[in-house]
Amino acid sequence: MNDNSEYSKLREQRRREWAALQNPELVTTQQALLIMNRKNPAGFSDFMKLHNAMPIKAPGFPGANFYVKSEVENLVLKGLAFVKKKPGRPSGSINQSTKRVTFESMKDGNWTVAEFMEAWGPGETRRQVESILNRSPSIRMMSPPEAQQLLLILSRLGGMHYRISSFKFDKKYFLMEISRQIPTRQEQKKLAQILDSLYESTDIGVFEPNILVKILYELMVSNPKNKPSTG
Repeated sequence: MNDNSEYSKLREQRRREWAALQNPELVTTQQALLIMNRKNPAGFSDFMKLHNAMPIKAPGFPGANFYVKSEVENLVLKGLAFVKKKPGRPSGSINQSTKRVTFESMKDGNWTVAEFMEAWGPGETRRQVESILNRSPSIRMMSPPEAQQLLLILSRLGGMHYRISSFKFDKKYFLMEISRQIPTRQEQKKLAQILDSLYESTDIGVFEPNILVKILYELMVSNPKNKPSTG
């Protein structure tokens, strides 16, 4: 297993297993899209909110939305279709430029460091977080909420760890990615040591291995004297 889609399938399977055990029964966003015969998730949560099918967050699945299965099925029975807003039409009386940027309002795969830092806000870790973002472009492969979770871990190394209760990938997948992605044995060994330390002392194992390895490698080579460690 060495592909991002494979890790995504594993994570989605865990979400579906958890959702099926809830009362009332829940479905994942992907399942809801299938039920409603939709392919594009863009704007889906806003559409569901508009029709009173509110997204549900679960502590063990950061960044994921769930929906009550019966509510999704009722929308299908009502024949509701997902209609995109027409360009140029105002969505409300609130001036868009005055809205506060949040991790949830940022667009997956199309967010900037400036947007992220506005959502992060002030604090003692702000300078460190901005430095990490600038040193590792691959962080922007993550959704903004996932990137927030990772930065909460990386910015607190050596102190009180930020905990995430979620599905954790086996360490072997990270080591496989290191062997696959990193060009030299010396760098592989160094990164494996960093990964091992972080994996055992933090919840960093919840992130997809191929993306996390890219991020840790970029951090290692961009500033080897101050590479991520557990102190």
